[in-house]
Amino acid sequence: MFCQSVVAAKWDVAPFYATLNWTQYQAARAQTAVTIAELMQLDYMVLLQESATEAGESRQSEANTTSGS
Repeated sequence: MFCQSVVAAKWDVAPFYATLNWTQYQAARAQTAVTIAELMQLDYMVLLQESATEAGESRQSEANTTSGS
């Protein structure tokens, strides 16, 4: 979701994330993981890394908590 190509392209994702409450954000995050797993049929997948970056970029402060992660 958050990668150097998005930063380099100067895509402003903040307005989109601002439309989501925490429940909607969690549901979308889970659906994204399911879609990736189904399409790519991976042997393993890292579901969480850099929670502080995710919280900062998404403006979802709960993403950087133990229960939110």
